[in-house]
Amino acid sequence: MISAYSVCSSVIIFNLLLALVFILRRRTRFLAQHTVALLLFISALGLVRLFTPIDFEAAVVIQSWHLLPALQSAVHAKLPILGVSVGTTMLALWACGSLVFAVRDISAACSAQCTRREYTYLENEHVKALVAQLGLNDRCKVSPQIQSPYVAGIFRPMIYLPTMELTEDEMLFVLRHEAEHIRSGDGLKKLLLLIIKWLFWFNPFAHISMAEADKLLELRCDERVARALDDSEKLCYAEAMMTVIRQLAPGQADSDLCTVHFVGDEPSVRQRFELLLTDERRRPRTTAALYAAAVLVFVLSYFVVIQPASMPPQIEGEVAVDAENSYIVHENGMYFIYFDGERCGQISEWMLDSPPFNELKIIEVVIP
Repeated sequence: MISAYSVCSSVIIFNLLLALVFILRRRTRFLAQHTVALLLFISALGLVRLFTPIDFEAAVVIQSWHLLPALQSAVHAKLPILGVSVGTTMLALWACGSLVFAVRDISAACSAQCTRREYTYLENEHVKALVAQLGLNDRCKVSPQIQSPYVAGIFRPMIYLPTMELTEDEMLFVLRHEAEHIRSGDGLKKLLLLIIKWLFWFNPFAHISMAEADKLLELRCDERVARALDDSEKLCYAEAMMTVIRQLAPGQADSDLCTVHFVGDEPSVRQRFELLLTDERRRPRTTAALYAAAVLVFVLSYFVVIQPASMPPQIEGEVAVDAENSYIVHENGMYFIYFDGERCGQISEWMLDSPPFNELKIIEVVIP
């Protein structure tokens, strides 16, 4: 079953999982012991939970006695000037905000694509040979107008390289890193996160997730490249990154909806160096336990839903309201509850969505 409350629960759980990833990503030792894949797995669970806002009849209901009832009353309140509810106004603002963010990002992507078309691309046979060696024929372009190495594109991503003085090994490391972005479909992943940012533009975590995704994807590519390297080769890989950083051209790097850059800000680059050169041992058993715990929390989350608390009317000191002995009368914009044919109380409109009132028959009374 899907309800407004199950949607709220999904958003809350998604934010909690993102907050967990945000905290753990900064713990270099944790990443060295359990790999970046664990954080990506938790992020994927959060996305699945966000887009499957369902709960079950056996779900445990956590009742909110103050916050949610107050929010519901505020949402259903009428704005005196516009004559519409606060909820309707907020829905219109949400749609406008989503449209503004989508148009802004798409415009930036189109501008970046037009800029790339005006670049002067060079024929570099050496780079072509290395790209062919990686199985990515005709998927790399070299231009002196490119500021830093990156991958851009969704359905046919392309590697863009600046003209740099790199040795063959250094160039191969850069290309292997960018090739991992292409093989992993990181452009599509970033597009999905952008859509989430458009839909939840009012949520700070939706914006934070974009920056975190860039760092996680870079760390994951480093991890995969370094998997087959010995200690001396890892050192050469780190030196290749330093060589690229030293030769970066000044100016703003190209921006795109699905661009993944080879280097980022200083803290993230420092963390990449630390992970490459660390001698921390992996803990496969603990990592497996963390995977199992993440799955368990994910499954259990479907059996918890947060709802506003509501107290049924008291009949002779006992709660005895059900669909067989009670019904609701809607009259003059007010809702009255009847027990055994007698009026026994009044309820607010927002309480109609909560048990036991959502199970009662509503009789409309029209007064001429």
